[in-house]
Formats: sequence, C-alpha cells, structure tokens
Amino acid sequence: MQLIDIAHNLIDERERLGYSRKNFAAQVNKTDESLRLYETGKANMSAEFLAAAAQLGVDVQFVLTGVKSENLHMVAQKFENELNQVLNENHGGVQFNAEVSGSPIVGNHNTVNQVTGTQNNITTQKHITKTVVEISPDDNRIDEEEKAILLDLVNKIVAKEQEVKRKPKTHRAVWSSLNAHCQVSTYKLIAKDDFEKAKMFLRKWLGNLNNTATSKRNNPTAYRNNQYSTIHVKIKELGLEEWYRDTLKSKFGVDSSTELDEVEMKKLVTMVNGKYSREKKKLSE
Repeated sequence: MQLIDIAHNLIDERERLGYSRKNFAAQVNKTDESLRLYETGKANMSAEFLAAAAQLGVDVQFVLTGVKSENLHMVAQKFENELNQVLNENHGGVQFNAEVSGSPIVGNHNTVNQVTGTQNNITTQKHITKTVVEISPDDNRIDEEEKAILLDLVNKIVAKEQEVKRKPKTHRAVWSSLNAHCQVSTYKLIAKDDFEKAKMFLRKWLGNLNNTATSKRNNPTAYRNNQYSTIHVKIKELGLEEWYRDTLKSKFGVDSSTELDEVEMKKLVTMVNGKYSREKKKLSE
C-alpha cells in the first residue's frame, strides 16, 4: 500500500477509537507534529509507534494492509460452542455448517463416533476467507500527488471544523461527503478529470469555515483574506471574471476588492454568492 493509504487507515482507526489527534499523540508518546506527518503520509510509522497504537486498540493489520483483522478469541469460542452443541445433540453422521465473524466454516460430512460412552471424536475443517479489494493503477484515476493534495485539504478542513464548530466533522465524514460529491465509493477511484471538481469542493468547504463569525473574531486579517479567497474560487469556477470586474466598478467604484471597507465587502460577498447560486441553478436545468 502507498503511504497515503496507510495514513488514511490510521486516521480511520484513531477516530473509531474516539481520540483527537492531540490526545492520541500523547497516548503513544509522540509529538503532534510527528503524528501529523504520519497522518498525511509524509513519514513512515515506526514499529515502536505501531506497538503503542496497538495497545490502545488500533487494528495495526488494517492500518498497514486495509484488511480488518479477526478477533481470534471470539472465533475460537464460538466455534467451540458450535462443536459442543453437535456433540451433545447428535449420535450419528452430521454435516456441520456455521458462520463465525462473517467467515464461513464448513464441515466435510464429519462423523461423531461414540467410542466409550464418554469420549467423542470429531474432525472438522475450518476455512476462513477474506476478500481484499485491490485498486490497480489507472491513468484515468487521480495519481499519488493529487491524492496528497486532497488529503492535505481534508486535514485542514477537519482542523478548522474543530476550531469553529461545536460538533466538528471527522475525517471520515469529510471523506464521505467528498466521495458522494464525486460519486465514488473511495477517493482513490476519483477520475483524473474530476480532480479539479474534488479540489474545488474541499476548498469551498474550507472557505465557508473560514468565513464563520468565530474565524472573524479570532483572526480578522485571516477572515478578510479568506473572504477574498472564497470569492475568487467561485468566480473562477463559473468563469465570472468579467461580471466581477464590472460589478466592482459599477457598484463600488473600485478596481479591487482590497479597496472595500468591511460593510462594502459584506455586500460584495452577498452579491457574489447570489450570482453564483443563480448561475449554478441555470447549469443544472
């Protein structure tokens, strides 16, 4: 697997266990920066780190391979219970079929023989089947560099969600939204032609978060810069540059939005959002 896929799996496991990045880093004796590098696919995970993560309940096999590991104790216990039931209820030839942890266990016409009245012999054959979905390289899908760009945007969105929302979205929720937007089951299947669409979706999400009142209160300069960024993303997406220049000139008498005061900027944002919504509606009709 690629580092970026392993990074994605690690995030899934951390969130499944309910840890924030900061808390998880503390539990495995790593700095926030070290964990960030792991979760962005920019550094290899050490054996020491994986061992510590496993102690917290992380499925290390899933992190490294994408395949969920079996709970062997539960499998063995259920299998033993099924066998005991057969021994107690049958005195002749039996065929044993059971489902254990989603994997089929099939008996091969096993025979239970009563030898001394107290001892029973039974022979079974257990088959555990796992299915691994391998996604082969395809020139029509996004490449590793493009995956890394999307992962970076998702990480920024989650960080901003945690900063400004009472109930922030998790990595899993953001990825699910992106996959639904691009109509794929996993981001790895996003078509190369849809990369800009995916990137724009995430950038708009990030822009909306940056435009919240909390962002404005905490960092007015960043809030203003993010207003510029959000406006230009929408203008570029629909090719509204000429309309935008005309609007600045006719409505505000300026050549650049940087010349607007706070009240004028708010009006401009409202106008751009309205124009954007109307144009999007026309395109969908």
